[in-house]
Amino acid sequence: MKRMRVKFLAVSGSVLSVLLLLGGALLIKIAGISDIPQAGFPGALLGGRYFLIILGVVLGVASTCLGSTAVEGGLQKKRYFPYLLIAPAMVFLLIFVVYPILNVLFLSFFRGSVQNPTKEFVGLKNYIALSEKSQFIVSVKNTFFYAAIFVTLVIVCSLLMALWLFDDRKINKFSQTAVFTPHLIATVSCAFIWRWIMDFNDYGVLNTVLSLFGISPVPWLESSKTAMWAIIVMNVWKNIGYYTLILIAAMKNIPAEIFEAAVLDNASRTKRFFKIILPMISPQLFVTLILLTIGSFNVFDSVNAMTAGGPGSSTEVIARFIYLFAFGNVNSLGLGCSAAVFLMSIQLVLTAAYFKLLARRVHY
Repeated sequence: MKRMRVKFLAVSGSVLSVLLLLGGALLIKIAGISDIPQAGFPGALLGGRYFLIILGVVLGVASTCLGSTAVEGGLQKKRYFPYLLIAPAMVFLLIFVVYPILNVLFLSFFRGSVQNPTKEFVGLKNYIALSEKSQFIVSVKNTFFYAAIFVTLVIVCSLLMALWLFDDRKINKFSQTAVFTPHLIATVSCAFIWRWIMDFNDYGVLNTVLSLFGISPVPWLESSKTAMWAIIVMNVWKNIGYYTLILIAAMKNIPAEIFEAAVLDNASRTKRFFKIILPMISPQLFVTLILLTIGSFNVFDSVNAMTAGGPGSSTEVIARFIYLFAFGNVNSLGLGCSAAVFLMSIQLVLTAAYFKLLARRVHY
């Protein structure tokens, strides 16, 4: 009887969660974003139209947990039951992932602003205008340059760091914590820290250290030759710890017997790396490559905080171009949306190319 109650609560919670998510999304679509009451966090949470969505998410998580309990207890025998449990998550993805993607694609064929996004239907004119904008062409080149260098450096440095931290040493626990800590800091905070370190006018930390050796100050962020490299260094420093831990975990899962057999066969460290470690961690490297590529093309906050696309347009990237034209300029929302569609297309093509060219080399 108790299990039946659990099943009833799980199913009811899932259905109610779906209704709340749909109702909240519909209210936001019809009425727009409401003015949040000035009554502190509780008042803002309970007074805004997002309360229905928040409540729907909470109910969805709770019903899924109840449903998993029922399944583990041997209650589940109906085919529809699992689908009811995942319904809140699917609705959430449809509202906050699928719908925004389709909406951006739809708005890319219109000329308008945030207040009036469908002011005038222009067809493919936004895409044509995009291809003729020199600012966009520069941002595409800069984004590809950033992505290529950033992805390569993070993978190589993370792999070297993981190899160094692979052996069990007392200092490794501290080293892993120290390497991972930057990943916990917000990107904007990291950007401001590094902007202070590389400051030129007021002699930042880096230039102060260089002056001790008689080296004149370097305009790290003020020069078009070094600004992009400065942003890359900051983002590599921030992300290297996260991917290092992923690779260390993958290496730790390699059976010790394989290494023992290699040592008995007098295999060198280099041969052990290329014949054992690299093939065994190839799934994690493949996932890392995809995640880093997608993330590198979405770079925005570090660029906006450190250089704001300057000097000139030397650090302008696609994501910042989208931000400027979608929310900054008048009646250019469609142009920003068309740039967003272009960015998404690049990521899809690269991901498909990775699976086509590299999936066969991955040893699962």
